[in-house]
Amino acid sequence: YRYDRSGRDDAEFAGMLRDFTKLGISLVSASGESPDPLFQKLAGLLAWNESRTLSVRVSAAKMKRYTEGKWNGRAVFGYSLAKHEDTGTYLVRNESQALLVVELFKRYANGQASMMQLRNYLKDQGITKSRYAIWYLLNNQVYLGRVQHGKATNRSQFQSQAPSEWTEGKHGALIDQETFDRVQSLLKANQRNQ
Repeated sequence: YRYDRSGRDDAEFAGMLRDFTKLGISLVSASGESPDPLFQKLAGLLAWNESRTLSVRVSAAKMKRYTEGKWNGRAVFGYSLAKHEDTGTYLVRNESQALLVVELFKRYANGQASMMQLRNYLKDQGITKSRYAIWYLLNNQVYLGRVQHGKATNRSQFQSQAPSEWTEGKHGALIDQETFDRVQSLLKANQRNQ
């Protein structure tokens, strides 16, 4: 529709224009923008700058929410998202899923179940999750009532990747620290045994 919709990376956009020219392809804007190559390159550069500016603003907003213990992103299994007019989106306990999360941790911490058995248990409850999804769930500190910021949450190409950090969240914990630590020990031991 517009040249700036063709890409947000100035180098890729310029390379695309070069490749199109070599192949005899003309890039035409449906909105009637000038077909002049200089204008097209300028549009790509302006789109890159807009994307960079937006990325920096969004990252700053996410960091502010993180330091306040607020949630960023989709709800994880065991929680739902709720919206508050003053504080924005936050996690609330999804009772039916939360009970399953607690049971998964309990079974694994007690040595009662392997990943495959946990997967089958969930399947019996009408929920399909891969073994990796269950492993990820058992490693996720969100169930301790924490929120994460950094490497896993910052996907900006314009900012360095900060190390992953956890802080106390506004949502309630589903799992106590002792159970979580026991599960982590078992996960590491089982990984070494494989």
